[in-house]
Amino acid sequence: MLQQQMASQQQMIKQILSQQLGQTARPLHFQPEQAAEALASNMAEFRFDADAGITFQAWFSRYDDLFKEDACRLNDSAKVLLLLRKLGAAEHERYLSFILPSRPSDFSFKETTAKLVTLFDIQESLISKRYKCLQLTKKTTEDLLTYACRVNKSCVQFELGKLSEEQLKCLLFICGLREERDVDVRTRQLARIEYRTDITLQQLSEECNRIAALKRDSAMIEAQAYRTPAVSGNADWVLAVHSDKKRFQQQRCIQPQEAVQ
Repeated sequence: MLQQQMASQQQMIKQILSQQLGQTARPLHFQPEQAAEALASNMAEFRFDADAGITFQAWFSRYDDLFKEDACRLNDSAKVLLLLRKLGAAEHERYLSFILPSRPSDFSFKETTAKLVTLFDIQESLISKRYKCLQLTKKTTEDLLTYACRVNKSCVQFELGKLSEEQLKCLLFICGLREERDVDVRTRQLARIEYRTDITLQQLSEECNRIAALKRDSAMIEAQAYRTPAVSGNADWVLAVHSDKKRFQQQRCIQPQEAVQ
């Protein structure tokens, strides 16, 4: 009798456990609105500040894993809405103006992030970043660790792996042109090495010599312009004499004919 009771109790325990396990294994109903709300509460609002280096790329890098993992169950449209929801008022208005006449729903999440990166970025050329990297010095107000962080970030932006030996030579050559008289040459050559990655130091120096020669020729022509009035006066005198001589010859030809008549 006792054994039967124990067997009955064990059977009841198994049934209860199986019911509990079944309830635990049953998937919960996913609610996108609540998930988006929870994710939004963990994200700071984006406000563009170029002077402080706060770009969309820097801001989005903080939440890249959040969108890849925590928001993976959200569809593309929900991700776009979540992203735009975290833009500041001015940033949101600027983006809407940027994509007109299109609407936010016309673009995928990937396209939206690409447009925001372009719109809220510091417009600085690679040459500028490399030049600043070469000019880095430790500030008196920063510690060594902070300085090391700046050096590391600047070197990454330098893109050293993409820099050839000739490009480095050209960059150092231009960085050394610091005199006021070299402003025009420096500006021209900066544009050249930015758009022509295959240019060599020899080509660059030859171009600089050509520009210098053109500037000398221009200065010579400018100096010659001050003497132009005297030359012009002599030319006018010569033309006047020639005109008088021609008029005298014409009169001599006419006079005999009048005498015959």
